[in-house]
Amino acid sequence: MYIKSIKLVNFRNYSESKFDFDPKGCIIVGKNGIGKTNLLEAITYFAFGKSILNSRDSELIRFNEKFFKIISVFNNNQNDISFDISYQSYKNININDVWVKRISELYQYLQIIYFSPDDINLIIGTPKNRRSFLDLSIFKIYWGYIEVMKMYQNILTQRNALLKTDYHPAEKKAWDEQLATLGSDIIDYRLKFLKDFSPIFQTCYENISGYSERIDIDYVTQFSYKTNQIKKDFLSELKKIENQEKITQRTLIGPHLDDLLIKIDKQPVVKYASQGQKRSIVIALKIALAQMIQKISSTYPILIFDDTLAELDQHRSRNLIDLLSKSHQIFIATPNIDHYKHFELPVLNLEDFLTEHGVQYESTSVLEDESSQSSECN
Repeated sequence: MYIKSIKLVNFRNYSESKFDFDPKGCIIVGKNGIGKTNLLEAITYFAFGKSILNSRDSELIRFNEKFFKIISVFNNNQNDISFDISYQSYKNININDVWVKRISELYQYLQIIYFSPDDINLIIGTPKNRRSFLDLSIFKIYWGYIEVMKMYQNILTQRNALLKTDYHPAEKKAWDEQLATLGSDIIDYRLKFLKDFSPIFQTCYENISGYSERIDIDYVTQFSYKTNQIKKDFLSELKKIENQEKITQRTLIGPHLDDLLIKIDKQPVVKYASQGQKRSIVIALKIALAQMIQKISSTYPILIFDDTLAELDQHRSRNLIDLLSKSHQIFIATPNIDHYKHFELPVLNLEDFLTEHGVQYESTSVLEDESSQSSECN
């Protein structure tokens, strides 16, 4: 899988710009504030139907404009797929000129893995960060998981509302049954994913870091269960904590509160891993996801590094890119080409590109030129 071209209209600091890409990808070079991350954000938008940086769609519109539009062509298994996304008060997505009803449909077409400096929050951040990574990873492999998650969130919302009332025991029992049914399905999905993911992650970590430590991932719940009777144990625990839930007026157990415990030599990485080990771990998590997607779907995801490889020493980062570039299209954004000068990837110098087209810029959100620009990265 690879992206062939992308055209941005009123997106972030781009007025109208078109880029054509080599199947290998490229290194995007330019000083901070010139629009490197904005370009990567536009590419990833097609895979998620939203900003990978969690910005609102209205915030993506170029200053003083009323809309943005992104048009792109991807190639998957020798077939071109065209995507057209626009936003003006509401979002409109078309794939091969056919309107897309649900954003979740995009998961069936594109596989893009985005590496950000903020990925360190998978280690040091809250359980919500790890749950989000886990759920988005499962979405990419098991599309049915999306609907299960939506139904669970709906039941959870209604059950929480019930707990704030003087409910009838029979009514609560019915909500408990639905919560436990969908909750146990989610836990099953997560355990199934982690069973396949964990050994791939271990190998990736060893290849990236060169370390010999044992890396493990444990799935952590708020109740004890046996794998063959998760629903039964879920319901049993709900009965035990009924009085506590009456006081707090919210659901106190379930997959919406679960966590991932990443361990190095049987010790939590958040406490015992060095900064270098933590950086290697988060990169290994994303690389392992890419390999798992390839293993299951025979599709090689596009890999996008927002200067995260600079956190590894040059020898390890070069070995990693040499290994991945044989099968994946790779994009690397950096203000300093020196760390990547030995990589065999095309280079797109955004500063040269903007200068050649007479474009001036003031910040990451504004480019003063209103003319059309075009660049080819090959």
